[in-house]
Amino acid sequence: MPDAELRSRVQQRIEDGRLPLLRPERIEAGYGSEDKCCACGEPIEPSKIEYEIAALDGQRLKFHFACYMIWQSECSRRLRAPRG
Repeated sequence: MPDAELRSRVQQRIEDGRLPLLRPERIEAGYGSEDKCCACGEPIEPSKIEYEIAALDGQRLKFHFACYMIWQSECSRRLRAPRG
């Protein structure tokens, strides 16, 4: 998926509450479990690395590396932005 499309999907999922705005303190990584990525919705294949974090509500969020990086970029941008 092109970066612009992925970024748009991540932005929409943040706005509708499917992805939280947070900077995780801990990240676990391992081989893909074939679960769906929280950002792009595609399965994380066993040949890929899966990045997993715990959200504040205890939910486990799983990402492809590129998806995780875009989500964190969006979180950082939004958390830095002045509120008003």
